Amino acid sequence: MSEIWVNRGELNRKAVLELSARYRITPEFAALLLKRSLTYEEIIQPTRTVSDSRLFKDMEKGIDIAAETILTRKRSCVVNDYDVDGATSGVIMKEALSVCGADTFILTPRRNVDGYGMSVRIVDEAYRWGAELIITTDNGIAAYEAVEHAKSLNMRVVITDHHEVPFDENGEIIPPADAVIDAKQKNCRYPFKEICGAEVALKFAILLFDKFKIDKDTRNRCLRRFTELAAIGTICDVMPLIKENRALVKAGLELLKTSQIVGLRQLMKVQSIDPSLINTYNIGFGIGPCINSMSRLYDDSDTVLELLEERDYLKADKLASTLSKANSERKTYQEKAMTKALDLIGECRDNIIILYLENCNPALMGLVAGKVKEMTGRPSICLTDSEDGILKGSGRSTDNYDMFGMLSRHRDLYSKFGGHPGAVGLSIAKENLNSFIKLINEDAKDLIFDKKVFVDLYMPMSEVSEKFLNEISLMEPFGEGNEEPLFCDETARLISFSPIGKEGQYTSLIIESNNKKVRAVWFKHPDLMKNTLSEVGIPTEGTPLSILYTPRFNTWNGNTTISYNINSLKVR
Repeated sequence: MSEIWVNRGELNRKAVLELSARYRITPEFAALLLKRSLTYEEIIQPTRTVSDSRLFKDMEKGIDIAAETILTRKRSCVVNDYDVDGATSGVIMKEALSVCGADTFILTPRRNVDGYGMSVRIVDEAYRWGAELIITTDNGIAAYEAVEHAKSLNMRVVITDHHEVPFDENGEIIPPADAVIDAKQKNCRYPFKEICGAEVALKFAILLFDKFKIDKDTRNRCLRRFTELAAIGTICDVMPLIKENRALVKAGLELLKTSQIVGLRQLMKVQSIDPSLINTYNIGFGIGPCINSMSRLYDDSDTVLELLEERDYLKADKLASTLSKANSERKTYQEKAMTKALDLIGECRDNIIILYLENCNPALMGLVAGKVKEMTGRPSICLTDSEDGILKGSGRSTDNYDMFGMLSRHRDLYSKFGGHPGAVGLSIAKENLNSFIKLINEDAKDLIFDKKVFVDLYMPMSEVSEKFLNEISLMEPFGEGNEEPLFCDETARLISFSPIGKEGQYTSLIIESNNKKVRAVWFKHPDLMKNTLSEVGIPTEGTPLSILYTPRFNTWNGNTTISYNINSLKVR
């Protein structure tokens, strides 16, 4: 896999200067906004990007069904998913219904029993518990059989989901629910399609509160909790942080600094996360994995729900410690599975890497597939054994490969299948594995998986000003789809480099940038720098470099300076 640096877009000098003058921003920031097709207004006022929730197909119908169930004192059941988005969306929906007077409860599918989404078993359990209405969160769009079964029991079903709609040669396969709320449906008018299940649940809750005219104090208290939860769901489900997703996450991060959700406060505590410094990174790599580990290792979602709903600090602390311990165990099992994957990768020359990892935890296959994809730059699918003799696993894809669409061509091979362009989950009989590998790679034989890196601006490191860096911070929070801006310095010359870090594992470089000296850090081993130079056979001093870098503020001992993190470099 080679790395290709791609200019994010061409610029019109006149447009840059006009935008700069209109808002009194630096030309560099104006150029950055134009390159990313962003307006200054949506950066400063992100809530302007939020659309009317009533544009969702069946949203008002779903609200009416929920309201009728509450007013007639019938029981309802929320069926969520076992991942972070599922847990947060389930809690939002259950609490919203309860505030409006519902007799309601949550049932979460068991990862190792039901697989993904609502199953016939879950419907039967909801029915035994007296539910006459099922409302799904973060699942349901692929649960045709389960919904059909619920209808045969005279139960009503409202689906709230955000996943891709299953389809065949005749078009979309929509479950026969009473209301199907999913922006991915072709005839849904909601303009922004990339929201997570928790955000759909939040929108449902807001309209339900409107319907029941919930008092202002109760409404505000609940919506604060729901916004925090939906922000976590959005980050951990790796939704693009653009438009209304960015607005939600920006608001949620601010609320999380002083979170009123006791369980989240205790989870941050045991994970050594300073609430005042909460960001997308420590949610995605600190909070999220703890929540997911309970279902991955123990098929236990109830502990997570207890944590998110707990009001007592001592009880929440114990629950948070349980989640943190599970996450540590998950890391150990994942490392063992990754070792097996590494042994197989070297032998694989296929465009789509499909690995059978014998006797591993099926719930870890998505994580391992993600790591394999990062290492190789190729779409990856990892499968392992399950108790019923079927291979179960997950896939993670690259930007230029619609994994859901491509694998959908061969649905007859799978016993279970679902997902979206970037990730899939599937179950397949072991005897079908070789045919699966052959067919998937035959479809992808002409694809090239070079890694594209998008350069926002070409500018020397020495020309990054404090004002420009302050303007860049207005674009936060950064994450999927709204990556931290990346710049390229094509004037750089290497003066010297040296090891840094406790074990000398990183590299500090002194660079001459546009005739000025700057210090930069490359989080790679110094040996890689030596190898890069030796390959071209030139001395260190004066070596011309093209450098991809990210500028940031660095505060140390009360002094704030601009630091430069090197992402990649090439000898010119």
